[in-house]
Amino acid sequence: MNMDVRTHKPDVRKKVSLKIFNTLRLEAIAPIMFVAHSTDDLSEFAKRVCSWDDFYLLGAGSNIFIENDILNKPVLILGKEFSYIERVDSLSLEIGAATALSKVISYTIEQNLRGLEELAGIPASIGGMMACNASSFGKELLSLVEEAAVIDESGEIKHVKKSDIRYSYRRSSLENCIIIKAILRFDEACDVREKVISYLGKRLDMQDFSYPSAGCIFKNPLNVSAGYLIDKCGLKGFRVGGAQVSLKHGNFIINRADAKAGDINYIIAVIKERVNERFGIILEEEIVRWKI
Repeated sequence: MNMDVRTHKPDVRKKVSLKIFNTLRLEAIAPIMFVAHSTDDLSEFAKRVCSWDDFYLLGAGSNIFIENDILNKPVLILGKEFSYIERVDSLSLEIGAATALSKVISYTIEQNLRGLEELAGIPASIGGMMACNASSFGKELLSLVEEAAVIDESGEIKHVKKSDIRYSYRRSSLENCIIIKAILRFDEACDVREKVISYLGKRLDMQDFSYPSAGCIFKNPLNVSAGYLIDKCGLKGFRVGGAQVSLKHGNFIINRADAKAGDINYIIAVIKERVNERFGIILEEEIVRWKI
């Protein structure tokens, strides 16, 4: 898809509320939000900032924790032009980085393409999932990626082949790039819908979708789930202000009633302390903190 031709002025918005842009529904104000509508926009933005630490890159907002009411750096977001699906061949799709996973899964169901079923239900965009190598039920998203197009720190577009993408649990070599698009390769199958329904059912049984959350707060230590450790510490239901450890899944902190960042920070600190005291394990956070 051609997004290289600029047909408009730069889309810069001031004093934007981020409450609807993060799944924890925390209130925060971005002094400036830059909405990119083309690769030219992204290249220009990358060339203007001094380093990757000088801005926040916002995807679907499902894995971020905004710690401050007012941010001190601009927020970059990909516009609707980066949300698309195009057929490359019978088994491959080119997918824009801003495309919601749910949209892609709906397409694969219609086209009988197997590969994403285990990830169904994650409220994320393809680009964000690639950056952190999202995984679920043993399936890693990056295992499907054949090629990615990214903007590097110099503002140049680079095409990264599968063999050059390094990834592990919740990490990838793409996390310090602005991902533009990717080519994913699937298998052909006739039972995609049934498998999606099955994995969605498992997710709904295990995870808490009754209130806003950022998904899992901590990475799973080797051979044990963080949720199990938190449960064994008796912390399910632990509440501070408007934030609470989910009664359904110990690794979820839910926003029950206008939770503040301080409420969530306190709960995270207590969880880390209790788990370390009882099991000698230091939990590593999975969420991405936005802080000054």
